Amino acid sequence: MLTDAVGTPEDFTTDTNLRPVTWTFDYLRAIAGLVAAVSITGLLLYVVSRQRRQLPAYVMLRRMGMSSRGYRRSLTIELTALGCWAWVTGSVAGILCLTVASCTCPR
Repeated sequence: MLTDAVGTPEDFTTDTNLRPVTWTFDYLRAIAGLVAAVSITGLLLYVVSRQRRQLPAYVMLRRMGMSSRGYRRSLTIELTALGCWAWVTGSVAGILCLTVASCTCPR
């Protein structure tokens, strides 16, 4: 009967050979979350390591007439540029890996 074929998506992935594929993508999603956590931690460690050097620079910039708002803006620009550069570099590396993988895989 046609009604026997109706089910939920979980029934479909459980009853077929698609379970390993779903595990693969769950694994990749977990790895992506781990990479994001490591990246954010690295950025925070970068900011903390620069904090010791930033204090004398901040004092000198204040003496030269730069406002604290301008200092925060320059720091925001620096961190945004760093994040954008990391995103572009990661995207290019990912595209290169996909290109190499698609060229070497037999069809």
